[in-house]
Amino acid sequence: MQVSAISSSAQNFTGKRTNIDQVIHWDDNDLREMAFDAALKKDEKRRRNIKRLYYAVPLVGGLTTAALTRGKSTILSREVSGLSAKVAGGLKEAGYWTFLLGTAMLGGIGINAASKKSEKFREFRRNHPVLTFISDVGLFVAATSLIPVGAKKLYAKLKPDHLNKIGKGVDSIAGHINSIKKPKFMKNWGDFLSIHTPDWVKSLGETVLAFAPHITLASAFISSVRSDARATRDFYNNYAGLKEFQHRLATARVDELKRAQED
Repeated sequence: MQVSAISSSAQNFTGKRTNIDQVIHWDDNDLREMAFDAALKKDEKRRRNIKRLYYAVPLVGGLTTAALTRGKSTILSREVSGLSAKVAGGLKEAGYWTFLLGTAMLGGIGINAASKKSEKFREFRRNHPVLTFISDVGLFVAATSLIPVGAKKLYAKLKPDHLNKIGKGVDSIAGHINSIKKPKFMKNWGDFLSIHTPDWVKSLGETVLAFAPHITLASAFISSVRSDARATRDFYNNYAGLKEFQHRLATARVDELKRAQED
């Protein structure tokens, strides 16, 4: 990546020796931070698209689970059936994926912040990718294992009166959902497809639906890995370009001082 977006701002320093001296005396931490920000900014559009893919995972998981749910489902210790069972199944699946991705994203935010501030941390992650991957996975597994356990313990400590109110609320909502009538055209199409679709096509369709959130997540993850690799490459190119720019300024300043002494 070119550093023209960064170095072009230095044109404003022309003729302003104080500012030029300030650029010359930028330390490595300043340069690395600028290089890191520029690398992220270049990849900003692609990262927004990757985020959309991640955000879509809970929605895809919820919708596909709702479509595949048959019979009864349990939510907040209450058993529901009919359309409300599909809604409950979809909400639980969407909540599950939201929790997993939320935990991972919080970890990613922490890692990016640490990488931006600490060269040693960034170098360690770059030089020890296997150990970094293992530690990241270990922390993720620990967080996603311990947090639900704590949540269940907190829920179990609720008073019977509170649990009863929650149960009545679930029953009331389920009753309203089940009272919704499916449009006639949807019922007719559903019956038609159910009768005329071969069993192997149904089985294949259910398998694709069941793995749809995993496929979406895999696509987002692969895109993230590629984006991170590009950002890392751009960071080092930016840093090298900034160092070269700083060196040219310093050389020009020294030459200017020499000419001033000669005069």
